[in-house]
Amino acid sequence: MNIQTNPAQIEKTSASFPAITEEPIRSNYLPEERLRLLGESLAKGDLTDLFGLTPFDFQARIRD
Repeated sequence: MNIQTNPAQIEKTSASFPAITEEPIRSNYLPEERLRLLGESLAKGDLTDLFGLTPFDFQARIRD
């Protein structure tokens, strides 16, 4: 958690991160627009099968 409140300090601390870092795991999966469309299709129930996606009982998991 960053507790700096001075914007100048925040800039200094952000600049200290290494320039070379790993790419986010989503970056090579699909472009943002296609991910949005995929999420929209999933929410509407248009997709019936997506590799690796299985039904999930949220209430049971919350009780755990």
